[in-house]
Amino acid sequence: MASITNKRGNGRVWYAVWKVDGKNKFKSTDMPVAGNDSLTPAQAKALARQIAYSLEAGAKGTPVDKALDAVRAVAEVQGVATRVPTLREFLTGIPATTSESSEKNRRRSFNVFMEYLGADADRRIDAVTYNQCREFIREQLRQVSRKTVTQYHTYIMRAFADAQDIHGLITRNPMRPVSVAQEAKTINPERGTDKQEKETFTPQEMHRLLHEAPAPWCNIVAVSFYLGGLRIGDVCMMRWDAINWEREEVTLMEEKTKRRRRLPIIPALLDVLKRIRYSQGGREEYLFPMQAHMFLGGSRATVSTTFTALLQTMGIIPAPVATGKPTGRRKRISAKTFHSIRHTVVSMTRLDASFTPDMVRDAVGHSSEQVERGYFHGDMTSRKSVYGSLADSINAVADMPSYGKKQA
Repeated sequence: MASITNKRGNGRVWYAVWKVDGKNKFKSTDMPVAGNDSLTPAQAKALARQIAYSLEAGAKGTPVDKALDAVRAVAEVQGVATRVPTLREFLTGIPATTSESSEKNRRRSFNVFMEYLGADADRRIDAVTYNQCREFIREQLRQVSRKTVTQYHTYIMRAFADAQDIHGLITRNPMRPVSVAQEAKTINPERGTDKQEKETFTPQEMHRLLHEAPAPWCNIVAVSFYLGGLRIGDVCMMRWDAINWEREEVTLMEEKTKRRRRLPIIPALLDVLKRIRYSQGGREEYLFPMQAHMFLGGSRATVSTTFTALLQTMGIIPAPVATGKPTGRRKRISAKTFHSIRHTVVSMTRLDASFTPDMVRDAVGHSSEQVERGYFHGDMTSRKSVYGSLADSINAVADMPSYGKKQA
């Protein structure tokens, strides 16, 4: 029968020890000899014994549940509570320690996992198996995007890691060996991913979005387009105090990269900003207050879907075709979205031979190893020339005879 010792390693944690073919087998329990903030030395020692029995049971093929039940009975007689919680009890009992948005995603991951397990979610946490975790990941890959499944996997695996390393409730993390990437290849051998290449807007489509889309979308598109394809979050969360009217510049902190950037305001954009400011009477904090409040309230997806609906209304992308009752929860992703503005800016400026690739990357805000190795640092003049070329391209569209006839 396994025992524990602190005469191993640095002596700070208990080690499990048992015989294998007459030789001692040692394995750390990770339980501190001196205890910690939540465990007294006696409790830590009792938990170390539990883990030692479990490790031996696993190594020798003994049912882990039976071994754990025996040692818990002994420990509880000694006054140490050792009841193992159910998976549901453990997951719902994890305190909130992250940001509001991260906590929302973590709780969603837990709820989806427990819903999948059904009655098994009310069994002890150490009863969850690798096969259950693997089948859960495979099922979710059929239902939602791979990015979402990766999020599920990360949060659930971390919870099991805490159960193992901090609380000593399990001896193995059943989610750790599961590979989302590998399972995705099995589910979809041809791609192994559900990412969709974004298409660019044609110059005519960009002209329509800038001049025919209803407010505030025509202005939101203009801010993004004339500032090098800003992401939708950076546009919607832009504040008026970020604009220096005297220097005709805007300073912002990119949400995705957390980089502070200083960008020039070209005349075409300056006119748009003045119109927005005048219509608001200087009363608003954000350029686009409704969209900003939606982002702050956690409804950012609604902003993107509203833009997609606008593209369908304008005939830029086809409206979805009814195919009967939908199955699963997988989101149908359009090839043209707000992010396509960013792709469009890159495509249009790369066609201009006067701009080097580094100038385009700097204007758009892309970073790469090539740029870092070259130590390229763009200046306001080069950025302004890149943004100015976008305005020239759009103005040229209106003068095209074919475009004029099409719009007549």
